[in-house]
Amino acid sequence: MGTINPQRVALGALLRDLRLRAGKDLAEIDKLMDWYDGKTSRIEVNGRGLAPAEAEKLARFYGATGSEQERLRSLTLASGKRAILPHVPDFAQSYLMFERQASEIAVFDDVLIHGLLQTDAYARALLSSSSPANLDRRVRERLSRQTILTKANPPAVRILLGESAIHQQVGGLGVMREQVQHLLAMAERLPTVSIRVVPFASGAHEGLGVGFGIVRVDDPAEMTRVYLESITGAMFLHEPNKIDTYQRVFEDLWEKVAADDRESGNILRRHIT
Repeated sequence: MGTINPQRVALGALLRDLRLRAGKDLAEIDKLMDWYDGKTSRIEVNGRGLAPAEAEKLARFYGATGSEQERLRSLTLASGKRAILPHVPDFAQSYLMFERQASEIAVFDDVLIHGLLQTDAYARALLSSSSPANLDRRVRERLSRQTILTKANPPAVRILLGESAIHQQVGGLGVMREQVQHLLAMAERLPTVSIRVVPFASGAHEGLGVGFGIVRVDDPAEMTRVYLESITGAMFLHEPNKIDTYQRVFEDLWEKVAADDRESGNILRRHIT
């Protein structure tokens, strides 16, 4: 999966809108720009591979207004910037770029504490299970993601945990006790962070065995993506019907299956007593 960021998505969408408004087809633009067949389509999908001079040529050809030209220029420059964490797998880079600019984040995980809420010890135990190489640097990179929670205008974050996540002995009893205390502290201290627990007693439900994240970005354009990760890769869903399905499942779990805020707090407290 190629690395994308919100600026690239917005750039591709703007180029597509300008082309359609001008009544031009993809093949015509490939020929105009002396590109290989299909490059226009690729750029409109992921916003990658467009030079500033090419953006200006397209803006003139499409008859873009002054404000559209300025936005196109800005997005082209921004889309070329890559803030890469060297020890994060390539397939996860796109998610992290969206996470940094998110206005809303909703995550469900049956068995793991999400990276935005992990303690140093929990992250260290988890990351060391795959490889001890560069462990200190990888832990720092993992924890650096959490700065978005306390920045100006932080995202609204909702975390749904399966009760298994607080029973799984990642790092041992002491590490898990500290981790659960941290969850309680974050939910109490940060008004933009909400945590609910799906208790064992809830039985079968639509999200059982499936972990996913939903990220909404408002700037440079409104967009929502669903992130699904496995050991060796990930999917970053953009199709509206698929996004709607995951949003519906999350809301059903949050409102109908999970314990409410107060009872979720009680479940967490019982685990550390």
